[in-house]
Amino acid sequence: MFKHRDRLGFLAGENVLMSEVSDPFNLWRTSVTQVLDADPIDVSVSGSNGVTTLYHAVPFQSALFLAAAGGQFLLTAEPYLAAKNVKSDPVNSYSSSPYIRPKLMGESLYFTEDSGAYASVREYFIDDLSVTGDAADVTAHVPKLMPGRMRAMASASGADCVFFAPDEPTDAQLYVYFVRWIGDEKQQSAWTRWSISGVGRIVHMHAINDVLYAVAEAPGGGCELLKFRMVLNQHDTDATGDYNFLLDRMLVVQPTYQQFGNETWIDLPYIVPDGMTVTVLKTDDWQDPGAYLDITKARWDNARTRLALPGNHTEGRVVVGMDYEHRLTLTKPIVRGGQNQAVLVGRTQVRDIEVAYKDGAYFELEVEQHGNGRVETYVASHSGAYTARVLNDSVFRTSAPTFHSGSRRFPVLGDANSVRMHLVNRLPFQCWFQSAQWRGMFVSRSRV
Repeated sequence: MFKHRDRLGFLAGENVLMSEVSDPFNLWRTSVTQVLDADPIDVSVSGSNGVTTLYHAVPFQSALFLAAAGGQFLLTAEPYLAAKNVKSDPVNSYSSSPYIRPKLMGESLYFTEDSGAYASVREYFIDDLSVTGDAADVTAHVPKLMPGRMRAMASASGADCVFFAPDEPTDAQLYVYFVRWIGDEKQQSAWTRWSISGVGRIVHMHAINDVLYAVAEAPGGGCELLKFRMVLNQHDTDATGDYNFLLDRMLVVQPTYQQFGNETWIDLPYIVPDGMTVTVLKTDDWQDPGAYLDITKARWDNARTRLALPGNHTEGRVVVGMDYEHRLTLTKPIVRGGQNQAVLVGRTQVRDIEVAYKDGAYFELEVEQHGNGRVETYVASHSGAYTARVLNDSVFRTSAPTFHSGSRRFPVLGDANSVRMHLVNRLPFQCWFQSAQWRGMFVSRSRV
């Protein structure tokens, strides 16, 4: 079912049916003597591969995009939509998922293919120069990223990203495709994978501007509604004055003190599964905002929805949530020659890498050498954990986070073909990575 140009539409096999204009409940002609422009429409769509079974219909620009089992079609009508002007033309012959409706974001339309053990995503757009449609495979460089078939898809136009939820009966996973257009040119694009703690698989989701709402299976049975904000705003939590906490299932809670038993209770609106831990951080109400609240001696109560701490800890509000790991895998270092062509014949020995960052409190670089199973972890500081603290600094604090901008250089000492580098942030504090530059030695094996 869909709505297009003030008509209510239905897909039935290989036919597209649309109601009378401005009357969605009328699917019959109002006159038998003549065909009116406002009369209902019933048109058949046929392809070159035999019978066409239509799955989805999405209004796209001034046309209607139709996704079928073995191809895609455009239903157009000029100069206006009427039974005598409507026609359908095949635009591509790719397969489409019968379970997920294509989503529109900006001037592009995204649809999925459930082919084999991995799913792929195609981006359909119309080239203004050739006035033809093309469906580029945006997962061609990561063909094994999304396993199985997808269950749900949502596009967030306010954040320039598309979300995909797999149909695997495992922990909650989200695959996000970020894309940035400037005019008709795609400037940047990236794939990410999110692992969401404390819930099961995501069964449905919908995005409004820059906020994603997802329905996930709850650990105690039933479902839970999750809310993801793609743009960090200070008024979202009002917990700290200068930065945001980055936690899964984050809440701002006011602890309550129980004199009988000498305990502080922190009540949560959800169940924390067995084996999972939470992080409790102090807000600006405390003397050391951003510091951790010690919960090593705490116990769970009320079916794991209440955290009971010994003593009185009601000085102010706290932020409660679950830690997650932010891992950024860098691409393979490649030497490029003239006309930006990759030089593949030779050995590239990576010496070190310099990472530029902004407003960071902590991060690490993991260097993984393929073949020997050895992983070297370099913490971003001269010694010990990088806390962005500088001696004689007016904002030096030992327990609360301090943020710093700059660059750090790390040793790699490995062959570019067998080394993998990961930037990792395991703390609930922000760190924006701006660039990464590597130095090394290249030995050519070609002869002149």
